[in-house]
Amino acid sequence: KYYDEEKTNILLLILTSITLSILQTNVISSFNAKIINSLHERNFIDGISHFKWFMVLWIIYILITRVYKLHQNHILTKLRQWIRFKITESLMISNNLALSNMNFTKLSAPISRVSTTCFSLASDIMSYIIPNLGFIIISLFFLFSYSINLGLIFTVGNILWILLLKGYLNKLRELSQIYESSSVKTETYLAEILNNMDKVIVRGQYNFENKSFKLLMTDTINNAQNYYSTVSNIMLGTDLIIIVTIFACIAYSMNMLKEKTISATSFITLFTLLILFREKVTTIAVQTADFVELYGRTEAVVHWFKDFDMFVQ
Repeated sequence: KYYDEEKTNILLLILTSITLSILQTNVISSFNAKIINSLHERNFIDGISHFKWFMVLWIIYILITRVYKLHQNHILTKLRQWIRFKITESLMISNNLALSNMNFTKLSAPISRVSTTCFSLASDIMSYIIPNLGFIIISLFFLFSYSINLGLIFTVGNILWILLLKGYLNKLRELSQIYESSSVKTETYLAEILNNMDKVIVRGQYNFENKSFKLLMTDTINNAQNYYSTVSNIMLGTDLIIIVTIFACIAYSMNMLKEKTISATSFITLFTLLILFREKVTTIAVQTADFVELYGRTEAVVHWFKDFDMFVQ
């Protein structure tokens, strides 16, 4: 439903991202290489000319980035409140048709968690995944235009880190569900203690409630450490694959330069592109792990709303 309401802004966001990726990979990197090569050859006239275009291109890039941010902000500022409204609306509709006796104050934390999680997920996709994925796809075509072998090395490296993430996706999801379920229990228990603090004190239940809350807290900490340590191990493997891919591509580019199949300017362009590639892919890998965590947060609270599924349109 939200996509239908914001379809135009979302499509413009993707189109703007592709434009930025093309500028960064094919245009700005190329002029960067031309400047370095001109100065190396002490050709200052060409160097100044390339530098002028370099400045113009960066200004255009910044302006287009601003357009991207405008669409992103428009989509995100509405999203969180839209989700809260829709969930609350479904609760009111369901109770209008069949009154429920459940304690609705307990839904406050799950509603906030769902809306915040969806907001974070959408924010990360628009801030990191779309721009970085666009950069990688454009870079792939760019490398294939220089050499089929270079493009194949780049492709194989990307396939390997994707397969690594895919292989551990279910394990991460399982660990994330355990961690998030524990976290929600702890937050809900804390809310109940605060709402019934007078009863806890009057009935002398301080020690019991404190011990119970501490057990929940310890369980949540252990589950969190288990999840994040697994994520760190997976990121290490991903980083190794990425860096080996970069080394292989740079080595092949050096061989192409040696055999004079590419110019020095082209080599500098490729070298710059590959250095940027590591940063982009690492960001995507980290964000993928974060998405699993965010998805786990949603799954951990979605059962609170199972009684209202029939009313959600």
